[in-house]
Formats: sequence, C-alpha cells, structure tokens
Amino acid sequence: MLKSLIGAAILVASIPTVGYLAAGLVCYLMGAANVPGYKIWRSGAARQDALAKRFGMVLGWVGQSIVSLCFAVVLVQIARLFFSHFEFWFLFRWIYWVVLFFLALGPSYRTLRVAEESSPDDEERLFYRYTLSFTCLTTALGFIALAFLPFGFV
Repeated sequence: MLKSLIGAAILVASIPTVGYLAAGLVCYLMGAANVPGYKIWRSGAARQDALAKRFGMVLGWVGQSIVSLCFAVVLVQIARLFFSHFEFWFLFRWIYWVVLFFLALGPSYRTLRVAEESSPDDEERLFYRYTLSFTCLTTALGFIALAFLPFGFV
C-alpha cells in the first residue's frame, strides 16, 4: 500500500513539474523541425508556386509530427514503466492516461494558439493552422495507438 501511495505521489507531481517543462522543450523542438517546411513554403508563397507551398506545408507537418510523436512515445513509456512497478486502482490509471493524452497534445495546441496570435499576415496564420492542426491529429492518433498496443515496441 505504501509503495502504491509513493508511486501515485510521484505520478501526480510529475505532470505539473517535469511534464510542463518537457512540453515547453517540445514546443521549441517542434519549431526547429518546422523551419525547413516553413522556408520552402515562404519561398513558394513569394513566387506564387502552389506546389512549393503544399510541399512546405507537408514538410512542416511531418517535422512537427515526428517531434510530437517522440514526446508521446516518451510519455507512454514512462506511464508503462510506473504502472509495471506500482499497483494502482483501475480508475486512477484511466485518469492518468487521459491526463497524459492532453499533455501530449499540449505542445501542438499551445504552439497553434501562439502562432495564430503572433503571425503578421493571414497567409502565414493559415500555414500554421494547417500544419499544427494536422500535427495535433497525428499526435492524438499516435498516442492512442501507442497506449493501446499490448506488446513490444512501446
């Protein structure tokens, strides 16, 4: 019983401390992964090249999604590690999985909100809206798939 209480305290304390710090780092890394796609998109927008703009959006989405999915993998791995070493009530496990789901989506969603507020023109806002919305969707589907895999990799 004491072991479960200690494990629960560690899990509950990890979200507002380590979780938010890691999410902030993920926001930064997502921005860095978006740079090649943004540069191609910006070049295509200046030349009115629709193909370059689409390719830039896809490249930005893929870069951001890779970073965001890596964060989801880390969250799922940490949760499985704790759940394998500590015994928790069924309801607590589900609540924690839901919290981790929203923590995994946090960087994509928060970056989208900030990008829409700070972008100078409508076309740039549209770029961020598309790439980050697809990144949120990819992260959500990836997290759910990873969390429910009963075997192996994760």
